[in-house]
Amino acid sequence: MKRKFLAAVMSAAMVAGATPVLALAAPAADDVVETQDVSTTETPEADAAEKAVAESQTPAVMTEPAGDADVDVQADEINTQEDLEAALVEGADINLSGKTIELTRPLTISANKVTITGGVLKGTSSVSGNLVTLTADQVTMNDVSIVTAGTNKTALHAYGTTLTAADLSIDHSSAAGGAPIIINHGAEAYFSGSVYLTLGDKSWYGVNVDKSFADFTGADLTVAGATGTQSAVCMENEGVTEGVNLTSVVTNDHEGVMHQQYALVQASNLAEFITAKTNEGADITQIYLVGDVNLSSPLVLAESLILTSDGSAVITIPGDEKENAVTVTSNDVTISNVTIRTTGSNKSALHVYDSDRVIIENVTLDNRETAGGAGMIVNGSNVTVRGGLEILLGAQSWGGINVDTTIGNASVTFADGSKVTMPGSDKDAIYIDPEDDAAKMEITGAENAGLVTDADGNYIIAPAETTDPKPGDGDEEKPGDETKPADDKKTDDNKDTRKTKAPQTGDNSNGLYAAAAALIGSGVAAGIVLKKRNEVTK
Repeated sequence: MKRKFLAAVMSAAMVAGATPVLALAAPAADDVVETQDVSTTETPEADAAEKAVAESQTPAVMTEPAGDADVDVQADEINTQEDLEAALVEGADINLSGKTIELTRPLTISANKVTITGGVLKGTSSVSGNLVTLTADQVTMNDVSIVTAGTNKTALHAYGTTLTAADLSIDHSSAAGGAPIIINHGAEAYFSGSVYLTLGDKSWYGVNVDKSFADFTGADLTVAGATGTQSAVCMENEGVTEGVNLTSVVTNDHEGVMHQQYALVQASNLAEFITAKTNEGADITQIYLVGDVNLSSPLVLAESLILTSDGSAVITIPGDEKENAVTVTSNDVTISNVTIRTTGSNKSALHVYDSDRVIIENVTLDNRETAGGAGMIVNGSNVTVRGGLEILLGAQSWGGINVDTTIGNASVTFADGSKVTMPGSDKDAIYIDPEDDAAKMEITGAENAGLVTDADGNYIIAPAETTDPKPGDGDEEKPGDETKPADDKKTDDNKDTRKTKAPQTGDNSNGLYAAAAALIGSGVAAGIVLKKRNEVTK
C-alpha cells in the first residue's frame, strides 16, 4: 500500500501529541482489493445501500485508445464526450478552456500522465452513479469545474491514482448522494490554489480520504453549504490529510458498529455537527480545536468526551446569542487548554448542568463582555479544577464561579497544583446564593487554588502576603484602601438584580429540563439527556 510508511509516521505523531489525523482500523493486506466501507458515520442511513454500489466496486477500466505520447489537444477539437474520450491517450495534454462537456455516461480516465486544463465537465440525468473516476497512475487537472446532476453521485473519484489538482471547483448541490471528492484505494491527491466545493442536502461530506493520502498544504479549501453531519473532510481506515486547519472531531461508533473516523469540521458548522453526531449515537470521543473558533450557535457537550486544543484556541458564539457559550450536560467531560469567551449578549462562558466527573484543566473563562452571567456555573454538578483557571470578569459579570444547588448536590474540587486567578477584578471567585442549600454544596481544596473564604461564606482570591514594613513606613496609608469598592454580593438587591438581568438557565426544574432539550437541538427531549447521563458507566 502506497502510504504505509506515511501512516506509520503519522501514528507516531499522534503518540507525541500532534493533532490526530488517522483512523485506527487495521489496514487491508496488500493483495486484497480495498473497498469503500459502508459502515460510516458520515453517510446517512438512507444512502448506505447506494454507497455500497457507488463506492465499493472497483471502477471499470477503459481500454486506452492507441495514440502517440505527449499529444496536445486544443479546445476547438473537443465538443462532446466522445471527442474527449478519444483524446485521453497516454501523455495527452488536453485544453478544454471555454468548453462545457456534457457527460451522458460515467467518464473514466485510465490513460496515464493525462493533463486536463480548463473547461466544465457537466453531469446529465443519464448518469446514475459516480461522474468522473480516475484509475490512471497520474492525472493532472488545472482550473477544471465539475457539476453534478440530480441523479449523479460522487463527482470526482480518485481510485488508486496520483491526482494533482489546482483551482478545482465542484458543484455537488444537486447530487443524489456521494461526495464532491472521494480518494480511496491507496490514492494520493495533491491540491493547490482554490478548491471550492458546494454541498447539497444529500451530500455525505466534502472530501472522503479512505486508506489514502490528501495534501491541501498549498490550497485554499472552501466547503460551502455544509449542514448537520457534513464535515469538510472525513478520514477513515488510516486515511491521512495534511494542510487542513480545521477542528478535528473523532467518532467511534455508528449504530453499534465500531468504526473510527476523523472529521475535519468548519467553525460555521461545528456546534450543529456535534449535536447531530450526538443525536445519531456516533460516540464522539475528542474535539480538537485548531486556532480560534467562531461558532454560529452555542456549543453543547452532551456525551462523554474531551474538548481540547494546543492551548491557543478561543471559542466564541455570536454576539446576539442570549445564551451561555458552552454548556455541558453529560458525565465524564474534560475541557482543557482552551479559552471560552462571551460577547455582549451572551450569559456565562461555561455552564455545567446536572453532570458528574467534569474536569476543567488549564482553561480561561473570559466573561468581560456579558449581559449578565458568570465565568462558570456549576449547576447540580461535580466539577474538578486542575492546573490553571483564569477568570476574566467585567462590570456585568456576577462573579467567577456560581455553585447552584437548585436541582441537586453541587461540588467543586480544586486539585493539588491548581490555581485560580482573576486579574483586574475583586469580585468573588466563588459566590453562593443565600437561598441555596448549604448541605447540598461542597467546596474542596480551595486553599490549593489560592482561595479563602470571606465573611459571607463566599471565596475570594487570597490576599498577597505582606513583608515587614520598612522603617518610617508604618503610618503611611496603603494606596487604594480608601477607594476599595463595596462587595456587590452582600445585599439581596444585588443578588436579585443579577438574576433579573440574565436568569440562570432553568431556575426551576421544569425549565431546566426544557432548556437542556432546547440546547441539544433537533427536538431531543430532556428525558433523553437525563437517560443518557444515567447510562454513562460510573
